[in-house]
Amino acid sequence: MKHFKQFIRTIPPWALLFVLVVVVVNSLYLYYRRDSEVLWLLIGIYLIALLFSFGSTYILYKKPGDPAARVFFVYFQLIAMASNAGLIYQPEPLATFLSFAFDAGTLIGVSALIHFHLIFPRASLLIKRFNRLPWLFYAISFLILIFNSRYWIISIYNPSTLHDANAVISAKISLIWVNVAVLTAIGIAVYQFYTIKSTLARNQVRIVIIGSLFGFIAPMLDGIFPDYIETLAAKNPWLFQIAHGPAMLIMASCFMVAIFRYRIWGTEVFIRKALLYLSATFIIVCTYFFLIFLIDRLTSGETATTRFISLALSVLIFMVLRDTIQHLIERLFHRESYDSANVVSDFEARLSGIYHIDELSSGIVSGLDEIFHFKSFIFSLKKRDDLYQPVFISGNDHEEIRNGFIATSGFENMLRKAKVFSPEELDRIPAYIEQSDGELIVPLLQDGQPFGFFLCGPKKSEKSYSLQDIRVLSLLAQRTVALFQTANLYQKDIDRQLMLERERARISQDMHDDVGASLTRISMMSDLVRNMNDTRDDARHWLSQISDTSRSVMEEMSQIIWALNPQNNTLEGLVAYIKRFSNEYLEPTSVRCTFNFPTSLPVRALSIETRRNVYLVVREALHNVVKHSDAASVTISLEVFESGFRIGVKDDGKGFDPERLEFPGNGLVNMKKRMSDIGGEILIKSEPGSGTEIELIVSLK
Repeated sequence: MKHFKQFIRTIPPWALLFVLVVVVVNSLYLYYRRDSEVLWLLIGIYLIALLFSFGSTYILYKKPGDPAARVFFVYFQLIAMASNAGLIYQPEPLATFLSFAFDAGTLIGVSALIHFHLIFPRASLLIKRFNRLPWLFYAISFLILIFNSRYWIISIYNPSTLHDANAVISAKISLIWVNVAVLTAIGIAVYQFYTIKSTLARNQVRIVIIGSLFGFIAPMLDGIFPDYIETLAAKNPWLFQIAHGPAMLIMASCFMVAIFRYRIWGTEVFIRKALLYLSATFIIVCTYFFLIFLIDRLTSGETATTRFISLALSVLIFMVLRDTIQHLIERLFHRESYDSANVVSDFEARLSGIYHIDELSSGIVSGLDEIFHFKSFIFSLKKRDDLYQPVFISGNDHEEIRNGFIATSGFENMLRKAKVFSPEELDRIPAYIEQSDGELIVPLLQDGQPFGFFLCGPKKSEKSYSLQDIRVLSLLAQRTVALFQTANLYQKDIDRQLMLERERARISQDMHDDVGASLTRISMMSDLVRNMNDTRDDARHWLSQISDTSRSVMEEMSQIIWALNPQNNTLEGLVAYIKRFSNEYLEPTSVRCTFNFPTSLPVRALSIETRRNVYLVVREALHNVVKHSDAASVTISLEVFESGFRIGVKDDGKGFDPERLEFPGNGLVNMKKRMSDIGGEILIKSEPGSGTEIELIVSLK
């Protein structure tokens, strides 16, 4: 019950609704075909379609964030609607809905197939360059769907020679598009096959190409030989279901094998058996109908005896082919060889940029499992002294193993030799190793001392480890230690940055609480003494100076506190501070201030130098507006782009000629220097009588 609730929470509602639609469409189609001669075949295909529909839902459950899994799910739901449905030429709303569902499943399904090939097993160069390419194919399919549906609906509800001819033409256009889309998808898959260097990924693509060819052989033949196929279908109504339905399901089987094999473990045995049973069903059914077809042509008619003999021969043919089919399935699931350089390169590439220890450990085990397909695997690291603690366990549920074990001196000496060894080479096999059913121990050494080890159980292929496997495991063990060293250095750097941020926050708080309070006290006392009646004029002058200086220092300190506070290390913090300062600064003046800021800001981290210099330049710009521009209003705007942001300060004042400064001390030189110090740029646009606009362009790299 717990797993079921988790399944329901993980699967998005639209996916569950999609599955429900598939079930309803296929069930209604069976209802309309309840008097068909091949109802039992339709029921069989319907049950298999549901099986694979739920299988694609399971993939979505296991890989909810994988784009390829989502596209595959959508693609197979569409194919499930098309594999066991068809056009129902009855003027009824429900029949029209079923016909439309069949048409949509076929036409939009081929676009989903193209989309799947573009992103599986990884995003192709085409979609990286043209990220909207899949939507072009979806749009074409949708337009053809509307065009085709219009004509066959008219031909059903208002039959005439002209309408029927238009429906035939639209059907041919749909068939042409299906074939073009399939050939495009296969072409993209072949392109993926030759551009991807990973052996694992190429094996995945190879399986998918085989499935695509298998599934669309019927519509492709229908497009190449339409008259001949139409004649055969008229004589044998079950021919389309025999040729199309199982073929589409075999295609889906290949797709699911490719995804299950490399992305989801624990179901391989089930998939192998399902493929064997599906092959048996396909061979027996096809052979049986072929023999019945021959008997009808060569004799006066079929009898119960001839049907029994045909069925027996069909089963016998499968038994003869069973070993060959089993061998092909095993080869499909168990790689015979791999490229050592490629797998090591892929291993490093997939783990680059991962510094969290738990995520790194999981990624390492996943990468190893994709290469060797372990039945059981334990990844242990040395915690202290001679204690080794597992950080990842697969295929083993012993509680004692999860608690770790105390290594003997003999075991650690074997690890120090830096060579892969088997448990039998130890003088005494520890109970920990014996319970884990390990076949190989791969040492992990750091500066010549034991860092941890891999304990590799049997491979799922039930084949022994080769010399190539041992060499690759040794290389990957070295890369694992290097990755952990990098992650530890990164974590230390993060800890150092956190410590600096905490210290900055403490200094900011202390300045605010202690120094700020003292300055406020000095300012208030100076004002109090200055306003006394018996205070001399010269003393009042100096007290006024003390008060003004205190306020100035308080303002400067407020800026420093704001800059030091780690909570303000973002673009949003800078914008909020500029807005607050602008309102406070311009409130005593006659200048009206408006802001043109985005409603939401992206999270962009800014250094202290960037925030402080940008703020000071904006402050100087506002100071110039108040002191020199005679402006009635000023607008402060913000524009954020991918590589940085732009702040604009524009007034409606009298303007000036930037080449002939009337006031040399207006701070423009300092503004330019501040922007140069942070790698930014300042643009000044002004003409006499036309106001002034200052743009600050800050680049974030």
